[in-house]
Amino acid sequence: MITGLLVVVIALLVVLLFLRKRDKNRVQLLQERQQKEMDQFQSSLFTTLTRDLRTPLTVISGATDELIRKTTDSPPELQLIQANTQRLLHLVNRLQDQSKLEAGQLRLDLEQSDIINHLQQLITSWRFQAKDQRISLEFQSVQPDFIMDFDRVRLIYIVSHLLNKTFRQTPQGGRIQLQVGVEQAKGHQESFLLRVLQTPILEKEQQNLHQDLGAEDAFISELVKLMKGDLQYSTVKAENTYLQTLILPVTRQAPPKELAMAQKAVIPRSSEGRTETIMEHEDAPLILIAEDNPDLVNLLSQILGYENNLLIARNGQQGIDLALSHVPDIIVTDVMMPQKDGYELCYTLKNHELTSHIPIIMMSAKTGINSRLTGLRQGADVYLEKPFQPEELEGLVAALLEQRRRLQTYYQSISGLSDEAISRPNEDLPDQQEDAFLQKVRQIVEDHLEQEDFSVEQLSQLLFMDASNLYRKVKALTGLSPVQYILSLRLQLAKKLLNESDESITSIALSCGFNSSGYFSRVFKKEMGMTPSAYRKKD
Repeated sequence: MITGLLVVVIALLVVLLFLRKRDKNRVQLLQERQQKEMDQFQSSLFTTLTRDLRTPLTVISGATDELIRKTTDSPPELQLIQANTQRLLHLVNRLQDQSKLEAGQLRLDLEQSDIINHLQQLITSWRFQAKDQRISLEFQSVQPDFIMDFDRVRLIYIVSHLLNKTFRQTPQGGRIQLQVGVEQAKGHQESFLLRVLQTPILEKEQQNLHQDLGAEDAFISELVKLMKGDLQYSTVKAENTYLQTLILPVTRQAPPKELAMAQKAVIPRSSEGRTETIMEHEDAPLILIAEDNPDLVNLLSQILGYENNLLIARNGQQGIDLALSHVPDIIVTDVMMPQKDGYELCYTLKNHELTSHIPIIMMSAKTGINSRLTGLRQGADVYLEKPFQPEELEGLVAALLEQRRRLQTYYQSISGLSDEAISRPNEDLPDQQEDAFLQKVRQIVEDHLEQEDFSVEQLSQLLFMDASNLYRKVKALTGLSPVQYILSLRLQLAKKLLNESDESITSIALSCGFNSSGYFSRVFKKEMGMTPSAYRKKD
């Protein structure tokens, strides 16, 4: 009897222990799930907030740049606005990077440039604070410049962190020095050193000098490790000086930073209204801007409107419609827009025969390699992160326009319309789509060269295209109108027959679609500078 009761009690205890453990596991799983959901919510919130901050920062930074560029002697307040706008941007970038670092997704964006010049510009934003706190801020470098690989934005995080700590601990009348230099121990890699010296050290700050600031110090420490560098702290008691030393390995493997374009004055103009057409320059390139933020539209109009004609679309669908109806030379589009976003706009236009050749610059507050790759996969030629410098956008537009001019010369060359032999670099064209289109046009024209009345309307019908759209497409690719293109192919055939056959001038004229030898001779002389007979005899 007693044994039976013991068995029952033990069984009950086992069941109770099992139930308790199960409930504990459930609570733990629930807490873990809630924590995971909270982390995801915070990450999403940070991503949304930082992305939304980028557009107004772009407007403030760009507008300030324009004021500085247009003012021969700009007031120091403008420099103060610009410097602190950049500091705010770096804080926004840092929030994003901290989230990526925690997820193990942060990658360095290295460029090969002058690191000393970059640090000198960074110090400018701290001089106002130094003046306000009555602290002497000095930058010392034996070398005027030094080219190496570095991540521009992440270096700012680190140096700003070091300066921020130093300013908090330096009393009025104190001194902060930034000393930069290069060292190379025997048998070791060359290293770039940046030292931040604080003088004097107050007695009450002695214990706080090496104090860990928690998440902030941890983030900076991980960044330095990512750069394969080292961050050291020391105290020089004899000089009452606190020393922070950043050591970075010197490499020169990243692509060199492009030189900024020469600065140009711009004419501001309003961008109010749903859609706009700003046509103030005869024979100037036509640029389509697809952007829903009025302030950013105004800024882009100021930057690009000085030498170009502009089309303004307020959403992605309007951008597609305007591109198909006007066939611009370049498209500048945002990613986040109503109705259709920049990705849809880019994909639609790059896969439409009429607009597939148009270079597209995609702007976005979304940073990181994944966002950039998404834009490029949709067909964007350039992915430009906000905020950007006006000179950077001007330089990209100028480079893309020059690229289109080189392609026009190339297409004239392969069609035999130019005596200059030109090869097409692979990077100038993403695929063979434009080659195939012009080959189709050329083949149709060559099949009808003997028809003297073969017209652009007939050509457009055979291509299943509107005549006006055909004009824009052929003009954009070759620099010639369809009429000029057809005429050039007729004359190309005429030159070949004059060189390789004994046919009469009249027979050659008829074979090339000219209704009389007299008309043929006049056109030939106008284009070639000599009559057909003289051309035949010149060799």
